[in-house]
Amino acid sequence: MAVAVAEPTAQDASLTAMRLMGSGRMRDAQELLDGALRRFPGDVSLWLNLAVAHRASGDLAAAMVALDGALRADPRSFLALLMRAHILEAQGQKRQAA
Repeated sequence: MAVAVAEPTAQDASLTAMRLMGSGRMRDAQELLDGALRRFPGDVSLWLNLAVAHRASGDLAAAMVALDGALRADPRSFLALLMRAHILEAQGQKRQAA
């Protein structure tokens, strides 16, 4: 009798990525999230976690790309809009952040 093994969900990937980020393994988290986004491109939490991982690594341009993905999935995502504004403000683009 074959045992069915459940495929990881988007939530599983997000939780694992958060654990990786918590232990300082940003690159591993980014790779995991990139893979999960190929399976679940409309999952806002995956995009947001990817943005957090890139931001924590200092790659603000990649964080903005991830936030654009989150906003494509949900144009009204408060967290994505807030994170985007914060990055723009940190880059001195206060007018665009408003």
